[in-house]
Amino acid sequence: MVRLKKTARKLSLRKRFLALTSNEAVYVRSLEKRLFKLLTGLKQLRLSKQCKSQGISLAKAIAEEILRVIIVPDVVLPSLPSLRDSIDSFTESECWNFFETRKEDLYRLLVNLRFDDKCILENRSVMSGEEVLLRGLYELVSGADQHEITAIFGKDQTIQSRAFKYFLNHIYDNFMHLVTDNLKWIDRVMLSGKNLVVMNNSVLLALLTVIV
Repeated sequence: MVRLKKTARKLSLRKRFLALTSNEAVYVRSLEKRLFKLLTGLKQLRLSKQCKSQGISLAKAIAEEILRVIIVPDVVLPSLPSLRDSIDSFTESECWNFFETRKEDLYRLLVNLRFDDKCILENRSVMSGEEVLLRGLYELVSGADQHEITAIFGKDQTIQSRAFKYFLNHIYDNFMHLVTDNLKWIDRVMLSGKNLVVMNNSVLLALLTVIV
């Protein structure tokens, strides 16, 4: 299957080395302009068979060069294993350093938050509720980017954003009522609807404290 290159911002960190660079984009645009002018001339001008044949050959060469630049090379990226997906995979010290929570409280959170054993993320990938909880808490506490989080938990970087979104929506849908009437100031740090990504981290951490 032929795949065309995308810009770096549309690719995960792991695949950005396959992105269409700015130099390549400029080069392709110049080739496209040349190809358009050539095809227009071949269609509108009265040319001898020899000139038309040479023009067609040149058009094919330009088109092939465009495809060479924009087609993604056939590179197979191995799937990344999960490194840590359970509370037991972290020591007492790591639980406090990574999640600012005692290990025993992580077990309590896992029970009280009522995550499903298997959580289906938006791309239909499956992750345990325990791992979703750990990834969500770690991102809240650390503010680390996907690349840093992958180094700890494993798997592809894009899975972290999906897991975090699932984590936020689950908390909102099931437990937001616990602080809605108690913390009137919460409306000042939220946008309307479920856009919890812009929610102040301290608010969500306060909510988790109530749940525990």
